[in-house]
Amino acid sequence: WKMLEGIEDLESALVLARLGRERLDGKGPQHQGDEDLDIEPRILAVAVAYEERCAVGADEDPDAVIDALAHDRSFDAKVTAALLSCHLDASLYAKGGE
Repeated sequence: WKMLEGIEDLESALVLARLGRERLDGKGPQHQGDEDLDIEPRILAVAVAYEERCAVGADEDPDAVIDALAHDRSFDAKVTAALLSCHLDASLYAKGGE
């Protein structure tokens, strides 16, 4: 996130870059917890974790990854529920606004 500092009009992106790996339990790199995190970093944290866990191996089962995220209390339950819903209705995989 430090590479974004000083670039005009990127303040909101800088906040997301800095907070996107935070966890509700405060165990992220900036040690921000539940009360410190708006919805955007919560969404980014789940998206990053999902992407990283699926990228570990091509054989990684998205159902298992989402189930693990949903049971991990360091992620926002509403965000992981939304991820599950998008996975189940396949909108998570739609291309180009389909």
